[in-house]
Amino acid sequence: MENLGFELRDLTTIEEKRIGKKGVKVLSVYKGSKIAATNMEPGFVIQTVNDITISSIEELVVAIEMAEDEIVLKGIYENYTGEYVYKMNKLSDE
Repeated sequence: MENLGFELRDLTTIEEKRIGKKGVKVLSVYKGSKIAATNMEPGFVIQTVNDITISSIEELVVAIEMAEDEIVLKGIYENYTGEYVYKMNKLSDE
């Protein structure tokens, strides 16, 4: 996921129980990257990619590879209410 500009990890079992859903957690966002341009912050839990529910980094990678142009990441921050949506155009060299 370096091409998009973030470091990820699968949620732990404890996090899944606390959140009540599966997903992938953003650990860091690289300055100047496509992700940084969306204003996504570390701690964001990605739950869907283009409306495909994901529960692991592998599923996230497949969903991004399947995207034709726009990538829409939806999910939550544990300490904030509501769903957050981040959109970007796909890089051509993924």
